[in-house]
Amino acid sequence: MLYCTHTKQHTQREKMLTAFNTRVEDSGYGNVKVTHYECDEAITLAGDSIWDCTITSADEVRIKDIYIEEGIDAASDGLDGNTDYRHISVYYTVNGEEEFEESWRIYTDSGFANAVSELLDFTVFFTEQGMQADGVASME
Repeated sequence: MLYCTHTKQHTQREKMLTAFNTRVEDSGYGNVKVTHYECDEAITLAGDSIWDCTITSADEVRIKDIYIEEGIDAASDGLDGNTDYRHISVYYTVNGEEEFEESWRIYTDSGFANAVSELLDFTVFFTEQGMQADGVASME
């Protein structure tokens, strides 16, 4: 595994993400670049999840870490490339708990997706429901 560390800052409005490390991994289907952003951003849910989410405006939801995996292998020698692959794992807490029970039910909440999109400065969407877990949202 190739590992390199760098620091860059991304600012949009008054929010800031710091990408403090990037590494390249062999994922089994090609090389992917993994960028880790640390943050501690309080967000507001819209309350429109279709999964009967019990998290309310009285609860504190904070995005703590974002990992972006991006394919970096171009098609060559008759093999398909993976440059169209991107997966985003968003780690969050609810009231300070990393695995707040049933927090996966934020799945489809537009406020969550919009907050992540704003932090990253590009539009993200939730992946399928089965990929969600308490404390981590699977997005693309």
